[in-house]
Amino acid sequence: LAAKVEEKDGNIPRCTKLNSFVKNAFPIKDFYSIELVMLHFFDWNLCLPTAYYFAMLLLPYAILATDRLTSGPILCFTKAHAYLEEYVNFFLKVSLSEKCLIEKMPSIVGISVIAAARKAFGLVEDWPFYLERMSGYSYGEFSHIVHRFLYLLSQQCGSH
Repeated sequence: LAAKVEEKDGNIPRCTKLNSFVKNAFPIKDFYSIELVMLHFFDWNLCLPTAYYFAMLLLPYAILATDRLTSGPILCFTKAHAYLEEYVNFFLKVSLSEKCLIEKMPSIVGISVIAAARKAFGLVEDWPFYLERMSGYSYGEFSHIVHRFLYLLSQQCGSH
């Protein structure tokens, strides 16, 4: 069922892998049958993740004490995190009105929000390795969305 919630997660084992955990004790069709029983139990009402959901999952890791600003070290981590969160909220709000994002997976939009916030805030690395590992996405897979967000931010700043 977990695979039905988010479209990209290679860490969710397939039925054959689950069966191998129990030394192939069950026919594969039994796994599908229990899946249907569970879906009926939940009345097919599964959580639908949003860009907000993914951004909030990564927010605690969006800036670490080891991060550096392009202008130098972070002097107050608590204030830096709060300021970065303002960028995250801005980009989440912007994402709701961007028609080009309608067809994008919520996970891609959510991580793009985090990367754009890191860039706008002025962190040295837009998408460090630890975020790539946590999300399962490399920067090249969503950099075009980050660039769009940053463009919209520059438009917003230019209009004031």
